[in-house]
Amino acid sequence: MRDWGGRWWSIWSATDLVPMGAKVLAANPGLPMPFTDASEITVSGRDRATIAVANGYGSHGETVERIRGGDGEVYELRLAGGRLVPEERIAAELTAYDGGFETHPGAEADPRPGIRRSRLDDGT
Repeated sequence: MRDWGGRWWSIWSATDLVPMGAKVLAANPGLPMPFTDASEITVSGRDRATIAVANGYGSHGETVERIRGGDGEVYELRLAGGRLVPEERIAAELTAYDGGFETHPGAEADPRPGIRRSRLDDGT
């Protein structure tokens, strides 16, 4: 149960999985009180679980699944209909997407003037 803990990311936000006793809480670290409306997850196997309690907009009864790579490490979390990944992976995916915009023909002028790019000043 303890190895279910960690922070997972989508393009919209982060989700913290926090093991507490016989359940795992899925908290939103972007909220002032992340655990107020946290979903409760009941683990049923090494990499399978179910959302047992959720708020009115949550996914009560939906499946949670951890996806492992060939090395046995968890590289993806499927939480109801969502796909969550580690921070490094979402950062790489978003950087690749942003870089594709800049190389698109005719994209010489940024259509979002005044909005700071996500790329660091040193070009990385």
